[in-house]
Amino acid sequence: MESKPFDFELFGIGFTLSIVVSTIITLLCVIVCIFWMTRKLSIRPAHGQTVMELLVDFIKGVVTDNVKWEVAGKPLTIFSTTLFLFIVFSNLLDLPFFVEAGGYSFWNAPTANAVVCLSLSLMVILLSHYLSIQRYGFKRYIKQNYLKPVAFLFPIKILEEFTNTLTLALRLYGNIFAGEVLIALLAQLSLAAGFTTVIPTVMLTIIWQGFSVMVSFIQAYVFTTLSMVYIGHKIEYHEDE
Repeated sequence: MESKPFDFELFGIGFTLSIVVSTIITLLCVIVCIFWMTRKLSIRPAHGQTVMELLVDFIKGVVTDNVKWEVAGKPLTIFSTTLFLFIVFSNLLDLPFFVEAGGYSFWNAPTANAVVCLSLSLMVILLSHYLSIQRYGFKRYIKQNYLKPVAFLFPIKILEEFTNTLTLALRLYGNIFAGEVLIALLAQLSLAAGFTTVIPTVMLTIIWQGFSVMVSFIQAYVFTTLSMVYIGHKIEYHEDE
């Protein structure tokens, strides 16, 4: 029997328990990870500090490829590092185990939920608009983003904002959700014909788990990079005036 998510309502708003729990745990993992890696900063860094410095330098490169450092490099590097870690932990959260009881699922990766991915995508897109208005003012923001190179492209520019939001979210959601589905199918296959299917299925699961770890990091990198591309597109105009 296929398990289904356990839903509940709070103040008239529907929530999925497994997503709420896993999202909270993901946030705690990010906080603990950053605290552990930066708790004893030194000119002779320990292993944790070294990993954090390498990660920040890597993310800084992604940011500065799209946005000038003096414009918003530092805050966007902090934002992107946090975003990257959140997505990595979210993607990895369902790999060790899954929890089911009474036909309900109580454990899922947050990024295997379309609403979570859309929320992350919408946050990035709204941030890009906010930074653009903050830097250039509302009038030039409208002119550069929607009225150039020609004004009659305005409807297409509006449509592009929606497609950017959807594609950024669905790319992440599709990859992580597909991984969860495959793991569930492997779990069902292991019990299909008794002992004869357990060993090959366990081997396939181990291989897929290793592949999923790689996919988790790649998808976090892709999402973070595209986020910086969209933000850079909004706040780095060609000076033609």
